[in-house]
Amino acid sequence: MNHRDQTRAILILTSWMLLGCVAAVLPEVQRMEIRRQLRDGFAPIARFVGTLPIETLLSNFRGNTSNSISDQNEKNSETSEDVSRLERQILALKSLLNDQNQKLPAETSQSLFQPRLIEARRMSGSHEERWRSGAWIDAGTSRNVREQDWILKAEQPLLDLGADAKIHPDDLVLAGRAIVGQVSAVGRWSSSYRSVTDPEFRCPVQILKTDMASQSGQIPAGSLHGTGETLCELKYIENTAPVSQGDYVVLNDPEKTWEQPLVLGRVARAEVKTNSPFWEIDVEPISDSERSRQVLILSQQISPERTAAIPKE
Repeated sequence: MNHRDQTRAILILTSWMLLGCVAAVLPEVQRMEIRRQLRDGFAPIARFVGTLPIETLLSNFRGNTSNSISDQNEKNSETSEDVSRLERQILALKSLLNDQNQKLPAETSQSLFQPRLIEARRMSGSHEERWRSGAWIDAGTSRNVREQDWILKAEQPLLDLGADAKIHPDDLVLAGRAIVGQVSAVGRWSSSYRSVTDPEFRCPVQILKTDMASQSGQIPAGSLHGTGETLCELKYIENTAPVSQGDYVVLNDPEKTWEQPLVLGRVARAEVKTNSPFWEIDVEPISDSERSRQVLILSQQISPERTAAIPKE
């Protein structure tokens, strides 16, 4: 109700009150005359109302009311169905986003570089002596068979594979799943390799905890260095990393090339000096290269499926 309607209602109420007060002070005869005139004036209205079909009006009113309520219920029902449908769609989208196994369809491709394991043998005894002396094959250099001097005169142990088997410097040498060294120089038919204790040996490694329950996250990678002694040094492991005596030292393999780790040794001593940001770690090699006759050379090659796609000239 606005201000004008309120004013009109107040005036009407005040007028009726004034009329009531005036009628109260009038003589009885005049009050009877006023009541008679009001009765005669409202008589036609009362007769007209008496002729109206009250039951029909009430029925229509109830029907209209019922229809309004039914329409409202239908609207509420449709709104509830819409809300329920939207909620189901939202849940389906959330399930789709949370499903880690859901992958977009994509064509698989071969990696450009693939690991390559090559069987080789460590030269020893009379075979090694005859090869180094150049007397193994009597054809010698005239038949282009004799090995290069930098291989024959090397003080490091020799392998019976070389450039003919596509061996490369720094390829790792394995005995089973243990890394025993890495190729240092590649000749035509043979190669020399340095053991893990050689002062020039370097390899990116990572610590593998013996107690997997205490493995908190991934330990940062470090570098294993040979010392020329029976133990190696593991460098550049931050002093906040959990390191314990007996932990395994394995090849750092961020691309998860191998299902099982390639082991180099175990932690023999771990100590943090005052104000040092890194651990001081001594590592005992897991295998002795001097005892390894049959070895594997871990190399890399370009994927044959990728090179097969190159058109031949």
